[in-house]
Amino acid sequence: MAKAKNKPHPAESKSDDHSHGASPSVNPLEKIKEKELELRGKYLEIKKQGELIVAEARKKASEIRRTAAERAAKEAQSYYEGELIKIRGENSGPVNDKELVEVKKTGDKNLNQAREFLIRNIIPL
Repeated sequence: MAKAKNKPHPAESKSDDHSHGASPSVNPLEKIKEKELELRGKYLEIKKQGELIVAEARKKASEIRRTAAERAAKEAQSYYEGELIKIRGENSGPVNDKELVEVKKTGDKNLNQAREFLIRNIIPL
């Protein structure tokens, strides 16, 4: 008599081929669902981290805009005061009545031209 070979049962070999070391009671659909839940959890964590990064960037941008506006206001005020000092320094001499009358006449003469200029160039904007 010939010796019988120990062949694995066909059903056993199929389950071993597909399970890759996992318990034969785990359904492939359950494995997919588990993997999906795992990936969904990772996705939500990454999304949360991204939202935190964006919120922090918005906060920093807002702070930059605020400090820039404050700095600009300080610089403008400083410039204004400096120019005012220059003007006062240039015109610190005594002004006589004759000069004032002359300036007033020139101003009155140019007033209509100034109005026309403003109407033509500034108001249409």
